[in-house]
Amino acid sequence: MKERVEIVNSLDVQTLVENSALLRCPICQASFAAGDSNCVVCEQGHRFPVEGGLPILFTAHPEYGSKTDVTDVMKAFYMENPFPDYEDTDSVGSLIDRAEQSVFARALHQALPLGARVLEVGCGTGQLSLYLSVAKRQVFGVDLCPNSLQLARRFRDTHQLNRATFYQMNLFRPIFKPESFDLVYCSGVLHHTGFPRKGFEAISTLVKPGRYIIIGLYNRYMRIPTHLRRILSRFVDIRRIDPIVRRFSTRKKQETWFMDQYRNPHETDHSIGEVIGWFEANGFDFVNSIPSPKFGKTADAVSRPFEEGARASAAETVLSQITAIPTFGREGGLFIVVGKRRR
Repeated sequence: MKERVEIVNSLDVQTLVENSALLRCPICQASFAAGDSNCVVCEQGHRFPVEGGLPILFTAHPEYGSKTDVTDVMKAFYMENPFPDYEDTDSVGSLIDRAEQSVFARALHQALPLGARVLEVGCGTGQLSLYLSVAKRQVFGVDLCPNSLQLARRFRDTHQLNRATFYQMNLFRPIFKPESFDLVYCSGVLHHTGFPRKGFEAISTLVKPGRYIIIGLYNRYMRIPTHLRRILSRFVDIRRIDPIVRRFSTRKKQETWFMDQYRNPHETDHSIGEVIGWFEANGFDFVNSIPSPKFGKTADAVSRPFEEGARASAAETVLSQITAIPTFGREGGLFIVVGKRRR
């Protein structure tokens, strides 16, 4: 007589099925009714595979496969070049140390209350999601690339960081019900899609009234040094001219940064004023940005991301981005904008 083997669902499958008030089918918006090690099923019968414990919940958006859509191109790129890696992260302590090398990540951790529900869209290998989950927050990380998510899940399971769960998801077709999160965080992602504003509109609906969204995008001014270095990288060894590559201790880290910054198949550049327009059109008030639109206020914005910052004229907002080129341009020209959903 064969011994009966009990199938234990992954944490991610369990959370999907048990949280009917939060998660929904990306096709029909019904709740998920059942799941096992092979698939999850919604109440209307739509089935999604589970691969190695990871629910694969990608559903195509209307523009998928069109000439302007880059979903498959970007997925293939990051499947081959997962970012960031876990090379120097072998414990929860090292995860925290690495995350807190970013002053903003540390300030974000300190500003978010215990018990907050957080969604990171485009979480990659999940390091920020796992870091934020340490303080008894419920954190969901979603990404297009299953291999990156499996790295996140492996670290989570090894170190029992069970307040974080991970799913493959198309950000244009969310798997969450509207107004579910205290914070939606999406940095370094929308500018790699074919439709950045539509992506913002899709994920902005997930924010609770009175709560926050944080968007990080390449800046059209501060990204100029990277564009120039990208041209030079065709002719010289980039390690001689990139200020970040020189900091990395291993060839693998250098190659990961090089591919993300200099060989990425698609990116767009944006501005603080443009994102403020997105906010206003979708029921959000502008809170702050990094760099600040007001001269001399960037340090305040970094240390207190959810406090309303100083306002500035359109001209000063542009000038603040131009004058930030020497500082922010060294590290890729990413800027961050914080918005609060109106009640």
